[in-house]
Amino acid sequence: MDDRQAVFDKLSKQVRHLEISGRTTSEQARPLSSGCQAMDRYLPGGGYQNGTIVEYLRVQPACGANYLALSAAREAMNASLGFLVVVDLAQQFYPPAAVALGIDLQRLVLVRPKSSADALWAIDQSLRCSAVAAVLAEVDQMDDRAARRVQLAAEQGGGLGLLIRGAAARSQPSWAEVQWIVRPLHGESPSQGFAKYPLSAVASRQVHVQLIRARGGRAGANVVIEIDSMRGELREVVRHEQTAAMHLAAQLARPARASNSSRSGEPGTGSAIA
Repeated sequence: MDDRQAVFDKLSKQVRHLEISGRTTSEQARPLSSGCQAMDRYLPGGGYQNGTIVEYLRVQPACGANYLALSAAREAMNASLGFLVVVDLAQQFYPPAAVALGIDLQRLVLVRPKSSADALWAIDQSLRCSAVAAVLAEVDQMDDRAARRVQLAAEQGGGLGLLIRGAAARSQPSWAEVQWIVRPLHGESPSQGFAKYPLSAVASRQVHVQLIRARGGRAGANVVIEIDSMRGELREVVRHEQTAAMHLAAQLARPARASNSSRSGEPGTGSAIA
């Protein structure tokens, strides 16, 4: 088993090396924060790579996915001083929500296409523009050809494509570098509509986020995030089970240390026993 594990670890390192060496210079630039330190911790390099697609798969509307994506868009804008393009097919985007997160409306372009085909075209063209830091859009259906075209557009322009999709998209074609699945805790869904949550009547809520795809990252990682809409912040929530597990680990470690100390005082070790 030890030999197999060693071989597995070696192959994993080689795969990660090949993945990184195959990226363009722009992709190897300093990663962009997701807007949440707890989520960054599980991403390769500690953030999103420039020129890639990130998908937030939501299990229901208004579950927090929009807020997470908008937070990442803010970080991309701050890093490059570029524009944010919001492709709003449903015509529900609420600009004051972006202001609440610290996004400069002078650098926000709102596109409201009339069809899904027009929306995909707008996403593609916006991502190809080097002046665009991020493109944010809700996408329900996207075949393999469209997904590949969007990924190539992001690679060409160097910006970040932030796509919000339904959980069913997990089984659909995707060229996303990173995929998260977002679930609300306690069945919370206080508002409807694209990105309206920051101004909802509820000051904060918690969402469960799972990393289901990340090239070179820790796929399968789970984190609970508190969305503080009053302060425009995302914070990790350490749940009771996690605290209990850490406490148990500490308790289990103490006897081992005590046992080691006892063995160090056995005859022949040179230690005196009081």
